[in-house]
Amino acid sequence: MSRRPHYNTRASAQPSVQPSMQPSKRKRVHDSEPRVPPHVFVSCFDETEHMIEVDTTLLKPFNCRLYTMIKNDPPHIDSTGRPFWKVNMTRAMLQTLVRSLEHGELSLAKTVSVTEALTTFEFENIAVGVPASHMASLEQSRHVQPPRPGAIFEKRAERISQIIHRTSEQCAHAIATWPRLESCLDAGLEGVPILTTCTATRVWVNFCKKPLSASDRNTSTATLAHRWPHWLKATLVSYGILHSKLVRDSTVTETSRDEGAFTALFNAVQSDMVRWLSSTRCDHTKSSVDKVSRKELAVAELFANEMKNAIIENDSKTSESRQRLDYARGCFSMADTQLHESPNPSTIFSGACSDDTGKSTERVQLSKSLGQRGIKIVRWGLDYNLPKSPLLFPPAWRETGASGCCVLLDFSDRR
Repeated sequence: MSRRPHYNTRASAQPSVQPSMQPSKRKRVHDSEPRVPPHVFVSCFDETEHMIEVDTTLLKPFNCRLYTMIKNDPPHIDSTGRPFWKVNMTRAMLQTLVRSLEHGELSLAKTVSVTEALTTFEFENIAVGVPASHMASLEQSRHVQPPRPGAIFEKRAERISQIIHRTSEQCAHAIATWPRLESCLDAGLEGVPILTTCTATRVWVNFCKKPLSASDRNTSTATLAHRWPHWLKATLVSYGILHSKLVRDSTVTETSRDEGAFTALFNAVQSDMVRWLSSTRCDHTKSSVDKVSRKELAVAELFANEMKNAIIENDSKTSESRQRLDYARGCFSMADTQLHESPNPSTIFSGACSDDTGKSTERVQLSKSLGQRGIKIVRWGLDYNLPKSPLLFPPAWRETGASGCCVLLDFSDRR
């Protein structure tokens, strides 16, 4: 998502202030914004004496936790008077973090596992798939006057290759952390009845057709709430998971539905590593979900149903009910915008324009992204020989059905 959905708020009267009494906006921002050196030294807990010089301009576009710490926390001083910051990472993990940000893809050091890397990126609120150099210039490029018509002239804020790169990274990460897929592989080992074409180490995955968003069909919010499509419910449940995390972190309260609470939720959605695929984490099989996850999902489903009921009831008699309605409309708008702006993997990775061996630029990039996570592509399905019951991905889109773009994945290196 590149824009924030409209949140309906009422303007409040502000006391008048003489212009001469106020410092300029530029001066206020300059005074309040801490200065961050372009390069700083960082000490890792496993090798405290061997510090790493980190380029902060690489971290700034992502606004990650590490950059925030460097910006706001005072440095430590070593015996030579050199300032430095301490991080709770290994030296290899910090190298992985910096290298991955620079290249826009997961780049593991020899002693760093996939699990450690992905957990660290999630903790740092970093979305792998966009190089730092491009993140820094993305906003500026949106204001450039587009060239004349023609396929050879670049018109987008980012190149197609960058979109493919990011989409491949997001899909690979979502597949690697998909609970239902893991349950199917386990079922193949245990010999229990399964409804998916898989074994203990391999599984077929079919990319679903992309649903039409409300903006594509001019569907009203109320109609969307009454229809309650699966993609909308799954997306709002994923928002409920993020909302619960904000409550645990004391960022918002359980019942707050004002503009500040919505802004906090919007920022959490924006900083999610996989964004439009975040609902994949909530896709469990009933038999395998643990007690903690079951309770978390139940709370998230209550959140989703609250948003639905607020739209259907359309109550704005009191200030509290108006806030509740505006909050729900903001969530619906955010979910619809997320769907509308999401890529379509079924066409991106389609074999319609592949070579004689079934390869294409998009498929090669996906194979590389999956390979970084220890997942191999065995082969792509053919139209005349597709598996009977593949897993449907993304699971939030399964109502639209399989597209025929099917891939056989191997997890033997990770199991």
